[in-house]
Amino acid sequence: MKVLVLVLSLIISNLFAYEMQQVNTSINFYDDLDFKNLNLAIERQLRSYQSQNMDKVVKMGADTFTKADMQKSILFFQKVVKKTMDCLEQDLRETCYANFNLVLNQNFKIYKPIPLEWEAGHGTNQTQFTAYYSPD
Repeated sequence: MKVLVLVLSLIISNLFAYEMQQVNTSINFYDDLDFKNLNLAIERQLRSYQSQNMDKVVKMGADTFTKADMQKSILFFQKVVKKTMDCLEQDLRETCYANFNLVLNQNFKIYKPIPLEWEAGHGTNQTQFTAYYSPD
């Protein structure tokens, strides 16, 4: 099983200061920009891996993954995004997002950061992402 750490390298800075929790229920992901800028963020993250130690281990919840594992995960995620973008050009939005969510929930471990006490979402079991960003 691949690891989808949406927050890992695509979403927020200072991520590794956050405690991570694996999500054990299906999640419906949605991008209000229909992935228009996501591939750029993915490409930038893949480029950044070229200068990193790929054996370095990152802890997510109770699990640990190497940067090489994360790179493989992002490559697979990129294929899923491309397929969804192609679908959005031809099919109904609901069908495309349903397929996207099915693939993510079946093929990835999904983690979310636990908001700190002073952050929005603390104590609500909700996490909101407002941008794609790489902390590298």
